[in-house]
Amino acid sequence: MPSQVTVMKKLQETNPIKAMIVQLIKISERTGDGTIENPVRYVDYYYTMDGEKVATAYDVRPEDV
Repeated sequence: MPSQVTVMKKLQETNPIKAMIVQLIKISERTGDGTIENPVRYVDYYYTMDGEKVATAYDVRPEDV
């Protein structure tokens, strides 16, 4: 079985338009205080079912949360 790094490098080369991962926990968070220096933004965190953090998505749109 290929390592996660190998799979990610291959995905980056092929520029997929859609990928699906199942059995992950997604936690969405609003951060920032609304100032110009620290605007409100959304961040999604993805965890395995064992609690291992596997990804972070920054600048998520509010309608995606």
